[in-house]
Amino acid sequence: MCGLSPILMKFLFGSPTCPVGKRYLSISHAPNFLSWSSALRGTYHFNRRGFECLSPTSATIMAQDFLHFKGLVSWGTNFPLVFFQMACWRFKAMYAVVSILAVSGLCFIMIKLTSMEILGFPKNYATPPLFKRDIGSFIQLPEIDCRESPPFLVVLVTSSHNQMKARSAIRDTWGRVRMVKGKQIRTFFLLGITANPKDDSLILQESEIYRDIIQKDFIDVYYNLTLKTMMGIEWVHSFCPQSDFVMKTDSDMFVNVYYLTELLLKKNRSTRFFTGFLKMNEFPIRKIFNKWYVSTSEYPGTKYPPFCSGTGYVFSSDVASLVYNVSERIPFLKLEDVFVGLCLMELKIELEELHWEQTFFPNRLSFSPCRFKKIVTSHFVKPHELLMFWKALEGVLNQECH
Repeated sequence: MCGLSPILMKFLFGSPTCPVGKRYLSISHAPNFLSWSSALRGTYHFNRRGFECLSPTSATIMAQDFLHFKGLVSWGTNFPLVFFQMACWRFKAMYAVVSILAVSGLCFIMIKLTSMEILGFPKNYATPPLFKRDIGSFIQLPEIDCRESPPFLVVLVTSSHNQMKARSAIRDTWGRVRMVKGKQIRTFFLLGITANPKDDSLILQESEIYRDIIQKDFIDVYYNLTLKTMMGIEWVHSFCPQSDFVMKTDSDMFVNVYYLTELLLKKNRSTRFFTGFLKMNEFPIRKIFNKWYVSTSEYPGTKYPPFCSGTGYVFSSDVASLVYNVSERIPFLKLEDVFVGLCLMELKIELEELHWEQTFFPNRLSFSPCRFKKIVTSHFVKPHELLMFWKALEGVLNQECH
């Protein structure tokens, strides 16, 4: 049911049968083709030997259009893995639940084992496929003219459709700040699309109200974070190269734009500058149940290049164009911070500390106004906490802390 052929099922599991409700379905009868559904191409049904199956409309789907990434690989490529989208009946509800849970778990394992196939790449490549920077088209752009009013700092926030509360909290806190020490700051949100037209309609309405969303028409899932980040970098390259600095961060972050601006002004660097929480000796995680699992097919190396934590990094705007231009020579990797690190290594751009004290924190810090006055980022901040923390921070901005 995970799109596996009978031969592959036998190879993986050895068992000649798979339970389906109270009955057993012979492996030799397992379907070679799994029905799938696409918002663009309709829903397909499967019927074999009396077991009727359908693609439930309530399931989160991964359309074939996404698997092919609109040109990353050609149509007709054979993928050994497809997300579980099939429900079968002719057995009691209790058995249905058990079967679906079991198959879902199996699919999770197979997703981890063949993570590049999720992204639309064939498994039998000799070397990891290169990044394709022209994936998707811009469908939402923010309201700003960087030529007439170039910002000092552009903050790009990776977000998803269901994080409206987080975006709202950011707009009411650090994303609301437009001027610091006479320097303009602008904050924008990076999103893809979903298979649910209602979600996309809500994002369109939100974009029309706030004019702060950058969006392309690729499917918005975690494994597309590299596409999302590169979309933001492409936007800076194409629409806002006049800015001085760019920050990439996430929607669950506390960002002290006041202290960041102060430190950037003191740093007095304008080109080939890249900073954040430096990761200098990181290794690929090969455990399949880990969130950051990377197979040897995706990344054959034994050690990652130096990179900055994706929770928050800052770079001079010229780096955006340099990374964008070099990206097509870099093997695709779903870990966006490591992918950017690979680009920087190719460009021979060295990472730098922003300050002699640590200012970027990829983990959660215990909040105190005076402590947060001298940091740039803290992670895992909920929307209601962000509102409280920011109010407390602004209350001590003009006070001495001891």
